[in-house]
Amino acid sequence: MADIDCFMYAIRIQESGNNYRAFNSKSTASGAYQFLDSTFHGALRIAGMGNSVYMSKSAWEAPPSVQDAAAHALMSNYFGRWGSWRSVAEAWYGGPGAVSHPGLLDG
Repeated sequence: MADIDCFMYAIRIQESGNNYRAFNSKSTASGAYQFLDSTFHGALRIAGMGNSVYMSKSAWEAPPSVQDAAAHALMSNYFGRWGSWRSVAEAWYGGPGAVSHPGLLDG
């Protein structure tokens, strides 16, 4: 299994217990990766799906393949920017501005 596949699985377990239909009633976070709507739509654009029907939906309304493609695209983008899984995790949980030590610790 590739590093990104392992990372994606870990995020799914942490965020939703691997539940693609999960949603947070207190925010727009939803789906297996608990995407905020704005983050999901941005990730869809990165994944080349900016014209898809899912641009007007929340992540939990998209099939697993679309959620996975969006997460893969965004995580790959983050890894390309900072080059470490630690930094990808920092960006995932706190937003790109939370990346404090790019490349300090590879994981």
